[in-house]
Amino acid sequence: ATFKWSFVSRIAVLPIYTDAYKPVLHIGMNFRYGIPKDDSLQVRSKPEVSGAPYFIDTKKFYSDKTTDMGVEIFYRKGPLLLGTEINAFTAYSSQKGNSVFKGGEIYGLYTITGEVRPYFAGMGLFSFLKVKRSVFKGGPGAWTVGLRYSVNDLDDGDITGGEFWRLTPYVTWQLSDMWSTTAAYGYGVLNKDFKQGATQFFQCRFVFLLN
Repeated sequence: ATFKWSFVSRIAVLPIYTDAYKPVLHIGMNFRYGIPKDDSLQVRSKPEVSGAPYFIDTKKFYSDKTTDMGVEIFYRKGPLLLGTEINAFTAYSSQKGNSVFKGGEIYGLYTITGEVRPYFAGMGLFSFLKVKRSVFKGGPGAWTVGLRYSVNDLDDGDITGGEFWRLTPYVTWQLSDMWSTTAAYGYGVLNKDFKQGATQFFQCRFVFLLN
């Protein structure tokens, strides 16, 4: 969606934190208020594959303002990282009433080779792994396994954009601080227009980071 203007804020607290590499518990909230351009919105999403078509789509509908509220919780201890995010997007309409669209995810990952993903308190986010022993120096690199579940629901009232959930196990091999590759398998289910269908995903990604 394109907005005439919007206000965005995010705040986080750290009940557990001493430095970037020791155990951390991050609890955050975000909020956005926006006025859509031309009083028109279209909420849609691909199934976490950039080349795929949009699986869920509300089509364009009238809305004169929106709010978006979310909660995020992350816990990291050593090579283990657990996290979840939940969001509720409300589209206000003086013509057809308000619609609330919901979504969220929960995931966990573990770095088998023992590397710890640093947390930057000033920005409230986790950074990239630093590989202990690079493949290019005779080491194994950094190996991480993960599991992620995500869901988005764009059905509310007269708007039937569909509901889609996906479960994704994956493994990442970081050869060095600059090179990594990820292989993932995904299983997703779409409920839309009173029909249900499943899709399997096989994905591989190669990443090269610049200093």
